[in-house]
Amino acid sequence: MVFLSGNGNLRSIVKRDGCLHGYSESLPFNKRVMPIIQRIRQAIGWFREKGKRNTILKLKKKVSRKELVERKDEFLTIAERSLMFIDAHRTLFALVAGAVVLALVGLVVARSYLKTREADAALQFGEAYSYFQANVSQRSGKGDIPLTVVYANALKQFEEVIKNYGRTNAAKIAMLYAAQCAYWGQQYDKAISLYQQYLQRLDENDPFREQAWSGLAYSYQAKGDCSQALEYLQKIVDANGFEKVYAYYNMAQCFESLNEIDRARQMRERIKKEFSDSALAQWIEAKFGASAASEKEKESEMKP
Repeated sequence: MVFLSGNGNLRSIVKRDGCLHGYSESLPFNKRVMPIIQRIRQAIGWFREKGKRNTILKLKKKVSRKELVERKDEFLTIAERSLMFIDAHRTLFALVAGAVVLALVGLVVARSYLKTREADAALQFGEAYSYFQANVSQRSGKGDIPLTVVYANALKQFEEVIKNYGRTNAAKIAMLYAAQCAYWGQQYDKAISLYQQYLQRLDENDPFREQAWSGLAYSYQAKGDCSQALEYLQKIVDANGFEKVYAYYNMAQCFESLNEIDRARQMRERIKKEFSDSALAQWIEAKFGASAASEKEKESEMKP
């Protein structure tokens, strides 16, 4: 017979000569401790099982009918309060609902109306543009319509689009074409007015602003108002867009008109430097380069 003694030693009981003799032998540490750990685990397991049984009993405990009646459902309470609030403010809710319905109907009608207006405006603009394209290439001469008449007629048609469909996109584009027709038809004041109206319709970063500035500069320059023309030409230069090379050239012309010869020469030099491969730079070199060389020769001849 073998059993564990109090000090952790394995004690053996053997029967020898008809008597029980006991002796003990030392065990390794893990063999002495493992039985104790197993007993602790069994105790923990027992307490866990007991706790589970108590929890299940609590869950299975019946709630009395009185408690069920008195206990209020949270969802039903909120719904009931909402219905009471709506019933108390029935007139207000009816007005709000009616306003929402009217707003939605108005939005649908407005969108449909604007869509129809845009379509009608585009149709009328197309008619004006077709006339412009078909007749703008004609020149004054025997049997031909003078360009001034073509531009005047096209201007009138584009202005009809603006008048009838002022806030549409087609009318905005018609403003640009009307301004160009006015400029080409030598109606410079009207062209300036139309270009300014067109600018007001554009966003701050719209690339077509440069085209409007160019039209305004040319119109003021044609009127002889070079100071105003230079203001818009400088805007084009600052924008660094596709009209920059022509802005330099027109600035040179304006400075010459204002008898500022050195500044005019600076503008031409900028063209040759920044747009050296352009046809305009080559033309300037051919025209003004030769004249500059001849002036230097004359100066050298005059020296003693």
